Amino acid sequence: VDCRHWVQLLLAKSLRKCGLWEDAWQTLLAASREAVADHPEEARFQAAYGACLYQVLKLCILATEDATRQEGDGHLWLNRGATALAGLESRAVQRRAAGDASKAVVKDWQRQGRWFHRLQ
Repeated sequence: VDCRHWVQLLLAKSLRKCGLWEDAWQTLLAASREAVADHPEEARFQAAYGACLYQVLKLCILATEDATRQEGDGHLWLNRGATALAGLESRAVQRRAAGDASKAVVKDWQRQGRWFHRLQ
């Protein structure tokens, strides 16, 4: 993962911890688009894209939980979370189909499972 992507991930995490959900969302969205636009076939950009998807999923779950606690509407965040979950699943299936039976694929699926249960 490039330094630029690390900085974007850390910025999004800081925004998330401050409760600036939409700003964190926009930061992660921009980071994931950059990762895909740069060189999608390179492993470091694939790793950055996967990290962004995972952080988007976490953000969506936490934002939904916060909205629920405040008796707000968390449907927007649920929908965004479902999209991120589908992206992670697609990524893992593609990697496995390409012959990548590494621990990274298994770890992706484990992460998805933990957050999927919170999304439900």
